[in-house]
Amino acid sequence: MNSSIYKVGIIGLGQIAYSIDDDSSRDIIWSHALAYTKHPGTEIVAVCDIDSNRIDGFKDKYGDLNEYTEYKDMLNEEDLDIISICTPTEYHSEILGEIVTQSSVKAIFCEKPMAPSDSIARKMVDLCKDHGIILAVNYMRRWDKRNLAIKEMIEKKELGNLLSISAYGATAMLTSASHLIDLVLFFAGKPLWICGDIQTDFIRKVHGKVDPGGMAFIKFENGSYAFLKCTSTDPIYYMFELDLLFAEGRITIADDGRNYRQYIFDDVVTSTGSGYKSLVETAAKWDSGKNERMLNAIDDIIDCIENNGTPKSNGSNAVDVLKVISLVQKSYSNGNETHAF
Repeated sequence: MNSSIYKVGIIGLGQIAYSIDDDSSRDIIWSHALAYTKHPGTEIVAVCDIDSNRIDGFKDKYGDLNEYTEYKDMLNEEDLDIISICTPTEYHSEILGEIVTQSSVKAIFCEKPMAPSDSIARKMVDLCKDHGIILAVNYMRRWDKRNLAIKEMIEKKELGNLLSISAYGATAMLTSASHLIDLVLFFAGKPLWICGDIQTDFIRKVHGKVDPGGMAFIKFENGSYAFLKCTSTDPIYYMFELDLLFAEGRITIADDGRNYRQYIFDDVVTSTGSGYKSLVETAAKWDSGKNERMLNAIDDIIDCIENNGTPKSNGSNAVDVLKVISLVQKSYSNGNETHAF
């Protein structure tokens, strides 16, 4: 990274923009604002929200800086390098369209879900590509060093072929559960086909929009399978767990990513009987220490700006998440039929 300090603007000053880190129980950075503030290569110079009270709340925490209630004014008056889009989902496409055509911004860091549908999201990806702008989407677990280590293990077949993933999350596929869907795609790759069902006994509303849960069974191009459980009867019943089974071992991710374990088949004496290999926990290659995913994300975005790269979480994988959700809904509407990806 060169010695430049990249100037940042944030559009939308809700929870993920800054206030989520007011929760003292969170021991790593979750918000865009705190990540930019802590990162040595970025400086927040301007913010925008239609609600002046939110602007005041932001300034109470981060001090005086240029403020706007109209994002177009911010784009016209500021010379920004990176812009975070943290508004409700239905405004992402319009805002991104203005950013790419009316400013010299080098990178956009868009909140998930990127758009209400995969077709709209694809147009956003194409716009950024046409204008030479880096597009990162905040599926933050792709910047988790442990997940990157697991991805490398899968590619190198260190535990043999990946056979299946069982993933357990809460309701709201577009918002909360989309992180789980994305991580499954990160590990397993491109789907071949999907069948699914929509939860009907409880339907959550997020920011006033219906966002139901669902279940899915997926086959991937690499021959592996995944079962997705993205349901709950209350958003407070939260879980985020994955069980990856390989030909020669197993990896489990539990307790919302706070507990990673690796197992291999080994010779041990058990009551199963002699002549069998059983799963035995073994030392893992990943670092189990504190993992600042949002700082890693900014590192990645800056590296992409300086070296013309593609972020680890970008528009393409965000489109795939939305397509999975769309096909789950389509399968539900068609009597749980299987649909090609």
